[in-house]
Amino acid sequence: MFRNLPSNPSQYQGDIKAGDLIKLKDGMMLNDPHGPVLVLCAHKDENVGEDFCWDVSYLSYQYITTVDRWDIEEVISESQ
Repeated sequence: MFRNLPSNPSQYQGDIKAGDLIKLKDGMMLNDPHGPVLVLCAHKDENVGEDFCWDVSYLSYQYITTVDRWDIEEVISESQ
């Protein structure tokens, strides 16, 4: 039932902003992105005052979804 569990079950701790290219952990999404995803926008938690999830677009095909810190492995390229 749980064959493709992520090898690193931890939250990403770095900064993420719109325009960044990020790599998602294997097995975290229903549709495998087959490469990096583009961060479109962030959603802030008004109680905490920080970003808690991001809308991303798969570069391999036109698919937009929302991810959180548990899904992110690393930032590949930061936006300027």
